[in-house]
Amino acid sequence: MRTALLHLTIAVVWLLLSPQRDLPRLLFGLGIGWVVLALLHPLLPPDRYLGASLALFRWLWAFAKTLVLSQVRVAQIILLPSRYPIHPGFLRLPLDDLSDLEILLLSHSISLTPGTTTVDVDREQRELLIHALEADSPEETIAQIRSELLEPLLEFTRS
Repeated sequence: MRTALLHLTIAVVWLLLSPQRDLPRLLFGLGIGWVVLALLHPLLPPDRYLGASLALFRWLWAFAKTLVLSQVRVAQIILLPSRYPIHPGFLRLPLDDLSDLEILLLSHSISLTPGTTTVDVDREQRELLIHALEADSPEETIAQIRSELLEPLLEFTRS
């Protein structure tokens, strides 16, 4: 908690020392603060702040990458339907031991990604029902969702 307050303090001091006070300068100050904290990490009291914030950025990067690539894929399907035929269908993604927050974040990540939509969360069977434009190989699609969305999410939520 103290590391987070120190991070915020560095960003606010940066903002106050800047000639203009706007959002880009605040974000830049947050970036500088994170670098300073990373350099001073051995001198700071132990906490999970730096690792968790790095895991958050990894998850956001993985989501952004998946979002852009799926947008390109859906555009290909729409613009060249004869070359990229669709095989829509429903898939079931086992939830295993995910918490409610992890289920919420995963289901929204899936729904925000073009070409896939979370239809239902089955709490009794612990699985997500997903509609996908390309469901011709369900195991491959589930494996892709696990590797591209779920693993970075778990790294963030469980760090």
